[in-house]
Amino acid sequence: MRQATKALTAGAILAVIGLLLVAAPTADARPTTSQSAWYWTPGGCKSELQSHGVELGDGRTFNVAKAYCVGLHNHCWLKGNAHLYKVFVAVVRSYDGVVREFQLTVVGHHSWRGTKMKSLGHMSPAEFTSSFGTAAWSVASVENQGGCLDIHP
Repeated sequence: MRQATKALTAGAILAVIGLLLVAAPTADARPTTSQSAWYWTPGGCKSELQSHGVELGDGRTFNVAKAYCVGLHNHCWLKGNAHLYKVFVAVVRSYDGVVREFQLTVVGHHSWRGTKMKSLGHMSPAEFTSSFGTAAWSVASVENQGGCLDIHP
C-alpha cells in the first residue's frame, strides 16, 4: 500500500479532489434551521479537525496530525473580504500515517458531518505535505475563481 501511495502524482491527487468538487451537490438558498447558519473559513475547518479529531460513523475515532480544507464556492458566504464556507473537501493525515479524504459539511459552531470518506493509504508527514499542500492550494485557487455565490441565510 505504501508504494501505491507514493506513486500518486500531483495530477492524480488534483483529479481525485476535482471529482469530489464536481460531484458536490448545490446548496439550498435558504437553510431551514438555525444550526444551518454556521460557516467556517478554511483555516477554521483545519483547526477544528486538528483540535478535535474525527469520529467515524461506527464510533471509532482518530486524531488528526495535519489537515487541508478546500471550501466549495457553491456553498460560500462572502462576508467582507472573508470567504466562509458550509461545505469543504478535507484531506487529513492521522498520527499513524493514514490519509483520508472526505466531504465535510458544517452543521454547527463546532460540529460537522462527513460523507464520501475514503482512505488514500499511508504517508509520512513530508509526503503528505508535499502531495496535498500544493494540490489544496491549486484547487482552492480554482474554487475562488468561481466566486462566492453568497448563499448565507
